[in-house]
Amino acid sequence: MKYGLLAMLLAVPYLLIAATYTGLIDQGWSGWLYVIAAICIWDAFKMLVLGPASLIWLARSRHQEDTARTRALCALARGESVADAAGEVQHPAASTTDLVSQHRRSPTYSGRTSERP
Repeated sequence: MKYGLLAMLLAVPYLLIAATYTGLIDQGWSGWLYVIAAICIWDAFKMLVLGPASLIWLARSRHQEDTARTRALCALARGESVADAAGEVQHPAASTTDLVSQHRRSPTYSGRTSERP
């Protein structure tokens, strides 16, 4: 997304290739080169549209990130959890101690640890 302007510059070689192929066709080369020229023109237009669109997408995502960061900082200042400020629903067994105790009660737990004796 941050390379939108570079994508727009990539349209220039596509248009040069299309102009070269149409010039070759005018000199008597095969008419099938029109297909390649049309594909190059199509790709050039895609690159010209992709540049401004990616800048808009980048601005929108940065705005969303800033909004989330501001909400999280305000929630921390009020003493709330960040998940409450974001409106996320937490599972009741989401704490680490609950997950460990559930794992130890499972029939596949063998009591081994990662450390070797």
